[in-house]
Amino acid sequence: MDEDFIRYLNNHYLFNIPHRYGQASERKQPTSRFYYADVRQDPVTNFVTYKLFKKFGVTTFKRIYMNLQFSGMDGDWHADDGESTYMLMVTPTLKQGSGIFEIKDKKQTHSVSFEQNKLVVFQAKAQHRGLAPLEPGLPRLTLVFKTT
Repeated sequence: MDEDFIRYLNNHYLFNIPHRYGQASERKQPTSRFYYADVRQDPVTNFVTYKLFKKFGVTTFKRIYMNLQFSGMDGDWHADDGESTYMLMVTPTLKQGSGIFEIKDKKQTHSVSFEQNKLVVFQAKAQHRGLAPLEPGLPRLTLVFKTT
């Protein structure tokens, strides 16, 4: 995304979109909870959706939402529903080792640093998790799109 637009998204999702506490990566046995908001009907999100449609040739998303984590709100290992997941890192870049996204393949676990405006695309069935920021008070916000 354009640098000004990603900054706009950061402020928009943090301050204009109501989000609720209690979301968990793994619903059966959650060990951590974080904030969540369904943003499918948000006009700003619709523009981001258009950009993804145009760039990747995707024709539909089954779910679009944002996750918001603070220190101590690590996600649990889980797989997503659907075919693919597109995850945009929205809030400012965190220091090295903070807010890491982890994904497993058959042989190892891969770590992806949290960098503002980074888009991570992966197979939905791959085990993954988002780790919370290490710094107290700093948010880690991702915008997530799930394909059917």
